[in-house]
Amino acid sequence: MKEHIVDAALRYPVRALHMHSGSQMKNLNIQRGALKELKRIADTINTEAPGKIKVLDIGGGLPTESLGSKTQMEAYGQIVAEVFRGSGYLLVTEFGQWVQAEAGFALSVIEYVLTPNKVFIHLGADFFMRDVYTKARSFPMTVWNGDATQVQGMDKVYDIAGPLCFAGDYLAHGIQLPTVLQEGQYLFIDHTGANTYALWSRHCSRTLPATWAWDGNSMVKWSNRLTIGF
Repeated sequence: MKEHIVDAALRYPVRALHMHSGSQMKNLNIQRGALKELKRIADTINTEAPGKIKVLDIGGGLPTESLGSKTQMEAYGQIVAEVFRGSGYLLVTEFGQWVQAEAGFALSVIEYVLTPNKVFIHLGADFFMRDVYTKARSFPMTVWNGDATQVQGMDKVYDIAGPLCFAGDYLAHGIQLPTVLQEGQYLFIDHTGANTYALWSRHCSRTLPATWAWDGNSMVKWSNRLTIGF
């Protein structure tokens, strides 16, 4: 495979190499090996054609995390510096989820509460397409009343189902929520700022919901809910 990449880069007007490890990278040592291999390939190309490869896009890969005294991003940054120090390559990164996920949240009315432990909401594989169809991220969830008071207690296990017309439309299984849930309350889903709204699916003619943002002083509507006009 390496030989094919080198050959293609030498035959065509290639100026950059790109790798991407997805957005749930856990093992930084594996990523270290990938970065070293990317650099080796670029170095091999530049040995044959000096200065040909100038840019290395190392993608993203890190999941969202709470900032503290020691983070995965800090550790990864040290690895990147170690691998590429003095190389002269322009590095490009794509840390979308790590940067954006905690900047957003979603709010849905609880439409149905079915015994013994199933909750239906208005967001599913339309908004959380990536999570429903693959392995879901662990979204923090809380329940709120219409008067903006939080429903206390996380004492019962629920499955959270979405509105689409297939049996696999589940956002979460076995999540702890308050024992007594009522239809008409609101499910607050945190850390939804990445890989959600931008991947919206129109399956079942689902239309995009309104988007609101905090501008530092107040809530501002960025976009209205879309409707279907026949």
